[in-house]
Amino acid sequence: MLTFLEAFLGYKETPLAPAMKAMLEVRRPLGKGSIGLGWLVFPTDDREIANHDGGTGGFSSWAGYDPKERTGAVVLSNAFTPTGVADIGVHLLNPKLPLANTETPKERTQVPIDPKLLDHYIGRYRLGQGTLEITRDGGRLFAQTLAQINGQAIAGPKFELFAESEEKFFAKVSNIQVSFETGPECPAARLILHKAGRDTLAPRLS
Repeated sequence: MLTFLEAFLGYKETPLAPAMKAMLEVRRPLGKGSIGLGWLVFPTDDREIANHDGGTGGFSSWAGYDPKERTGAVVLSNAFTPTGVADIGVHLLNPKLPLANTETPKERTQVPIDPKLLDHYIGRYRLGQGTLEITRDGGRLFAQTLAQINGQAIAGPKFELFAESEEKFFAKVSNIQVSFETGPECPAARLILHKAGRDTLAPRLS
């Protein structure tokens, strides 16, 4: 990723240089900044920082550069938080910009439950435009996101869910919790995904 930024900053020769330059020349307004071709650009101290971030279950990333100062930074993390790691990246390029004041995730404790209860939870649940698949492997419960993009099935990383109670589970790879709504001896009718301070209802698919 740093080699990639070196090319954008002109430290490394590449035949893609004209295309890279055009990525900041073509823009549309976005909030207090603008968006180029693949880059989000925001002003700071008479300068601009072009950046882009990303994340998935258990991982966060950020890359950005300052064309005027010819500096760049990449931040990669094997943890996921609602704010990501963008604050670290922009702080490296401009120390005047503060780091985010994030709350430490609540420490959760795994409790033993009857493995037979897990049978009530396995299945697929509608989550936005995709689905969340819950599977069981012995006494362990797993979750995995599934989606269709351009007619092609895309599966996210599978991660384990740990019991906090008989119907509430949490992930260790990121600050995600899942609650199942079910009655006695009945499969869960839906689940609630707790993520980034938001609750998302996901009904069971037949």
